[in-house]
Amino acid sequence: MHVPLNRPVLLLEDQPLIALDLEDMLLGAGMREVICLRSVEEGLSWLENASPSVIIVDYHLSDGASLSILELAKERRIPCVVHSAVPMPDTVDHALIDGMPWLDKPSDPDVFVETVLATAQPAGIRT
Repeated sequence: MHVPLNRPVLLLEDQPLIALDLEDMLLGAGMREVICLRSVEEGLSWLENASPSVIIVDYHLSDGASLSILELAKERRIPCVVHSAVPMPDTVDHALIDGMPWLDKPSDPDVFVETVLATAQPAGIRT
């Protein structure tokens, strides 16, 4: 059983087919709303006035590395999952991504959804 999240899920993915596939998975798992954006700039702009249940972010977006999204998520304590086709770069500050799952693309759909739900849900709530 999946528990719908109270706030939207922010999906930052610059590949349209991947974004559609991930959105379908998330909606199929009971999430009410998924906001799909393609760039760091769009993500930062949207986050100015919103606070999602969780951010799912590709490390490399159309306008560069998503470090500023990860920094903002950490600062605002927004749960975040990195979903990337590249391994974690050695230059990434491990303190920045501490507690943020890093999933390789492509990922198993069940593992992807379970990871997002586990990351987004407050402690004590089981999905």
